[in-house]
Amino acid sequence: MAIARVLQEHGVFPGPAAEIAEAMDEQGLTPDKALEVFLDVLAATDDIGLTVYRLRAGFWDTAAQDRALDKARQRRYGGVVLEGELSEGQPEEPPSLPAVVEPDPSIWTPIGTFRTAEQVWQAALAELQLETTQATFNTLLRRSRLVAYDDGAFTVAVPSEYARDWLASRLASTVRRVLHRLTKCDDVTVRFVTETEWAEKFNVNAEVA
Repeated sequence: MAIARVLQEHGVFPGPAAEIAEAMDEQGLTPDKALEVFLDVLAATDDIGLTVYRLRAGFWDTAAQDRALDKARQRRYGGVVLEGELSEGQPEEPPSLPAVVEPDPSIWTPIGTFRTAEQVWQAALAELQLETTQATFNTLLRRSRLVAYDDGAFTVAVPSEYARDWLASRLASTVRRVLHRLTKCDDVTVRFVTETEWAEKFNVNAEVA
C-alpha cells in the first residue's frame, strides 16, 4: 500500500505503518495527504513514538474525534441515558465512533527496563496476540490502548462495552499474568474502560482544572 510505504520512509515501523495506512485509506486519504497529516502530527509532538501512538489512536481524524466528544459531553451522570437516544420503535442509526481523547501523562512513566508504561502495554499486546486466537485479538485487543498507569495499575481503553465486559470477565487474568512477567511488579492490576467512559473522565478533569 502506497500510504504504508510513505510512512515507513519517514521512520514508522512496518506493522504500525500498515495499520495506520489501512485506516487512512478507508477515510479516502491519498498518499500525499497522508504524508501531510503525518508531518503535521510530528510537528505538533516532536516525537516519532508519540506521533505513531496518536495516529494509531485516530487523533488525525479530527472530525470523528469532535463528533465523539460532543456525544460524550451530552451524556448525563447517574444512569440517565444520552440526550437524543432513540425511543422505542425508531430505527437504529449506524453506531458512532467511540470517543478518543488523550491518555493520561502517566503512561509515559518508566517501568523497569521499559522506557514507558506505554511500551509495556505494546509488548503485552505482542505477547497476547500469540496467546489468543486471531478472532479474539482482532475483535477485543487490537484497538485497545493504555490510557493511565499508577504503581502497577494499568487502565486500558477499548472501543465498546462488549469488549470491556468480555475482557474483564474472561481475559483479565491472562493480561495480568503477561504484564507481571514483563514488569516483574508484585502487584499488577488491569482495569478495562470504554473509550466513552475515558472521554467522560477526561472532560470532568478538564472542567475541574
